[in-house]
Amino acid sequence: MPVGQESPVPEEFAHRESILDTLSEELSEAHQHLQHFRGQLSRLPEPGAGETAELGRLRSELASSKRRVLRSERASASERERGEGLEHQLSVTAKKLRESRRECRELVAKLNSAEGRAKKLRSANARLEKELDAMDARSGLVAWVMEAGLKRRTNLFPKTLATIGSGCFEATAIDTFLSRAGFQLVWPGSGPLGQRVEVMIVGREQWDEETLEAQLAAREGKILRVYSQEMFFVSLLSGRDLLDEIDEKELLEIAAGHPALQFLVDSDLHWPLKVVSALPDDFRPFDAEGHADESPLKKLGYTVGITNGMPGRSREALLSRAYSGEIPWVQSREYMADWGRPRTRRRLWRMAHHLSWLARTWKRIPNHAFAVNDWLSDLEYLRKTHYKPWMKFKWPRVTVPGK
Repeated sequence: MPVGQESPVPEEFAHRESILDTLSEELSEAHQHLQHFRGQLSRLPEPGAGETAELGRLRSELASSKRRVLRSERASASERERGEGLEHQLSVTAKKLRESRRECRELVAKLNSAEGRAKKLRSANARLEKELDAMDARSGLVAWVMEAGLKRRTNLFPKTLATIGSGCFEATAIDTFLSRAGFQLVWPGSGPLGQRVEVMIVGREQWDEETLEAQLAAREGKILRVYSQEMFFVSLLSGRDLLDEIDEKELLEIAAGHPALQFLVDSDLHWPLKVVSALPDDFRPFDAEGHADESPLKKLGYTVGITNGMPGRSREALLSRAYSGEIPWVQSREYMADWGRPRTRRRLWRMAHHLSWLARTWKRIPNHAFAVNDWLSDLEYLRKTHYKPWMKFKWPRVTVPGK
C-alpha cells in the first residue's frame, strides 16, 4: 500500500463491531423472552387437554428461542474472533508503516550524506588540481631563481645547508635544485653534519618542532642563520643577505606570518638573532623565584608528600601535560620565558631543574623525606620519558644523605 494512503482495515473493523453490537442486542432480547415464558409456565394450573396443547406450543417456541440464542452466541463469538483478528492485522500494518517511514528517513539521510561527501570530493579535487598547477608554476620559478641567483652570486651562502618543510615551494623541488647547484643538504640536527651547519632554510608547512629543536641543540652557543624559503631565494637572487639587510622589526613582521619562524622567535635562538642560547649546567633561580606565590607546576595542581601529595601516576601524568602543553602564567614575562615553549628542551630543562632545586632545598629537613623522595622519583620519570640525547643539556643530579 503506498505511503500516505488510508488503510481500509479500520472501516471494516467498525462494520464488524456494529454487527457484534446488533447480535448482542438480539441475544439480550431472547433472554428476556425466555424469562417471560418461564414466568407464564409457573402461573399455569394443571393443564387440561387444550392447555396441554398450548403448553406444547409454548415449549416449542421456547426451544426455538433457545436455538436462536445459541446461533446468536455462536455468531457473536465468531464476529469477536474476527474483530480480534482485524485488530491484530491493523497493529501489524501500523508497525510496518512505521518501519517503512523510518527506512525512508534513513535513506533520505544517507542520500544527503552521500551528496555532501560528493560535494566535498569535488571541492577537494578542484583544490588538488589548483595545487598541482601551482606546483608546476613554482617549480619553474625555483628553476629560474636558482639559475639567476647562481649567476649573480655563488659565495653568498656556505655549501652545506639544512632544509626542512614546504611552502611557498615544495621541499623536493628546492632540494633537487640546491643539490644540482652544488650545495650539500643536511637534515636538521643530524649528527656531526648538523653540528657544522650554519644556515637552515625552513618552509611554512611539513616541519616539526622537535627537528628544529634538535638543530638548535646541535648549534648551541654557536651561529645558526635561519631563512624562510622566500628570504633565501630573494637573498640569492639579489646577492644581498636579507637577514643582515632588513631590520629586526621587519623580520619579526615576516615571522608573524610564518609558523616555523614564529616558533624560532620564541626558542633559544630568539630569531632573528643568529646565535643559539646555551642552557646553563648550573641552575640559578631568578631573584623572583623565592618570591613567586606559586610555580606553574603548583598552579597546575602538582603536590608531593605523605599528607596531601598526589599519587605517583597522577603526578607523572601532570608533569607530561606540563611538558607537552601550555602552563599557567606566573610572576612575569621574564620568569615565564625561562620555562620555554611546550615540547622544547628549555621547558624540560626548566622543569627538571625546578624539581631538583626543590629536592636540594628540602633534603636536610627530616619531616620532608617523603616529599624529597617524590621529587627525585618525578625527576627520574622526566629523564626516562622525555629527555632525548639531542637535547644536550646536563641532567641535574641530587645527592641525598644516607642514599
